[in-house]
Amino acid sequence: PGVVVFQDLDDPPVGATFGEIMCSVYRAFGAAGLITSGGGRDLAQVRALGFPVFVGSTICSLR
Repeated sequence: PGVVVFQDLDDPPVGATFGEIMCSVYRAFGAAGLITSGGGRDLAQVRALGFPVFVGSTICSLR
């Protein structure tokens, strides 16, 4: 299975590397999980997808 890997070069982080929608897309394309040094959002929704993520930090959603 595929894994998505991102290196976030923003310092300091200014936005999320992933959220619910991006993880849904990665999963639809066959990815098994995501590893990133960047920030993630929508963590409750991503957990509900059953899509494993290993994240460097969290970024709040502005919803």
